[in-house]
Amino acid sequence: MDKIIFLLTDSTLDYNFVLYFAGVKRVVDLCAAPDSWSQVVSRKLYLPAKLASDKNGESPPLVVAIDLHPMAPIEGVNQVRGDIANA
Repeated sequence: MDKIIFLLTDSTLDYNFVLYFAGVKRVVDLCAAPDSWSQVVSRKLYLPAKLASDKNGESPPLVVAIDLHPMAPIEGVNQVRGDIANA
């Protein structure tokens, strides 16, 4: 079974929190702007997996960031602009 991580960005979170990424195939970053966790996931999970996928043929993980506010593009992150409260 694939691991899925859901991230809810909140100003009360401890940003020294270490995420465990081994085996994660899907990540959803809720309330993602201004990109903080999405950037971490791109650097720590997506980019290394993309490099490995070139060698082993596996697909890199799916990363989705959702927020009301626009975000700068991040490699490997699919961005959705929308309201999670009114889904």
